[in-house]
Amino acid sequence: MNNVQPRRRRNGLYIAGTVFTALTAIATAIFSINTSKASTPAAAAAPAATPVSVATVVQSDVATWDEFSGRLEAVERVDIRSRVAGTVQSVHFREGALVKKGDLLITIDPAPYQADVDRAAAQVAAAEARVSYTHSESERAKRQRGSASTPGVSSGLAGWHEADAIRGIEAGQAPRGPPGHGGVQ
Repeated sequence: MNNVQPRRRRNGLYIAGTVFTALTAIATAIFSINTSKASTPAAAAAPAATPVSVATVVQSDVATWDEFSGRLEAVERVDIRSRVAGTVQSVHFREGALVKKGDLLITIDPAPYQADVDRAAAQVAAAEARVSYTHSESERAKRQRGSASTPGVSSGLAGWHEADAIRGIEAGQAPRGPPGHGGVQ
């Protein structure tokens, strides 16, 4: 009999719990039905729709493009080296800029080349003076030949000196300066 009482007590607790759960479910159902009836008028009084802008569709050509960050590198690399020695006075291009054939890229100090031109001009002047001198000597020798001095010796020597002086003029007038140029620029 001792065993029977605790079972009855347990059974009573199960029944009370079941009844409590059922009553709670019924109360919840009734409350939710009343709430849905009350919310129906509230849904009808919802705020008006937000105004939006509208545009008509127009067909047109659009250029497709993208922006990327990156590093560009030239397809070809060109080293610029002068064909003559000298001090660079100024650079007339920017690195990476496009240049055309014949564009002035750098200016090299013209002083050494001007000195060469001046030296050549002095040689030409000296050679012209030698030509003038040998020509006058040749004329003098011709006049003396007519006055019975040593025949043929002075005139042959004068002709040789004149030819040598003319070669000096031609050598002095040869182009000086950077290769491919007729002089200093």
